[in-house]
Amino acid sequence: KIAYGYGDEVFKYGGAVRFNVTPEKRGMLRLYYDYDLKQLGLGENAQDVDAAFGSFFRTKPLNQLSFVEKLGMTFEKDIGKSFILSAGGEWKELESKGNANYRVPIDENTSTQVDKISTFETFFKIRYAKNEEFLSGSFDRISLGSKYPIISLTGVLGIKGVYNSNYEYQKIELDLEHSPKLGIFGKLNYRIYGGYIFGRAAYPFLKVHEGSQTYWFQGNAHNRMDFFEFISDRYVGATLEQHFNGLFFDRIPLIRRLKWRLVASGRGVYGELSSKQTETMLLPEITRSFGNIPYVETAIGIENIFKVIRIDAVWRVTHLDPGVSPVSIRGKLVFRF
Repeated sequence: KIAYGYGDEVFKYGGAVRFNVTPEKRGMLRLYYDYDLKQLGLGENAQDVDAAFGSFFRTKPLNQLSFVEKLGMTFEKDIGKSFILSAGGEWKELESKGNANYRVPIDENTSTQVDKISTFETFFKIRYAKNEEFLSGSFDRISLGSKYPIISLTGVLGIKGVYNSNYEYQKIELDLEHSPKLGIFGKLNYRIYGGYIFGRAAYPFLKVHEGSQTYWFQGNAHNRMDFFEFISDRYVGATLEQHFNGLFFDRIPLIRRLKWRLVASGRGVYGELSSKQTETMLLPEITRSFGNIPYVETAIGIENIFKVIRIDAVWRVTHLDPGVSPVSIRGKLVFRF
């Protein structure tokens, strides 16, 4: 890929190659390079289409961007029918282009600004999904899901001194997700996760909890949380989403013909940050502490409008700001095949 920004007059580019080194039992090797303007805290799993549409319908200026240059390799291997092992390494350099500056404290009253920071990480991940089925091509595949919970454990090692990487730390995260079918009550999707970061690192390499500053509904983020609003080095969280299918609307004659569907969701997260992290790098001015209260938001919406539109009313329950309405409307396109 290659792009040119007329505002900053800078080219952005990147590319990747993949090799299925063991076609009979999928073993995918991927090499990649990327140099692009990114919003940290958007979420690693955010789809490109969501990020693109979100930038057009934003609720606040995108003034906390960073240039990210990264080079890496990953290898993913199926083990048996239920296990997937992944491993890899990535070098990454960040350059702040917005208000989220990199300020290193000198003493209690002074700090100095750093233009660029870098890290080198290796990771290992094991994922267990009993009897998961896939719709597969030569390289890409789509999960058809599993009726059992899917569990993954990820470990990350940040190594100092590799290509001028600045920090030494370790991360561990446990994740459980499940999508049980509930008969006439529809389908429930839920996820429970938690993580811990050891060592010292600049805040972009900690857990920047996924936020959203757009009217575009983000399925993998907290839709009423601002970018960089919460940062942690130990955390737990949960999300759930209930699709009621035709349980309610099919019982209303006029609505039934429209084939609208009711959906409800909730997200919550709680975390803490060690003082050693703020001694390594000062946090952005907009970052706040959880205190003793988790961040919680709920939503209720209508999906399958004209078969592709979903509209949600999202209510921020905790950490409210005076004069700011806790309720806002979000929408997105959902294509189901």
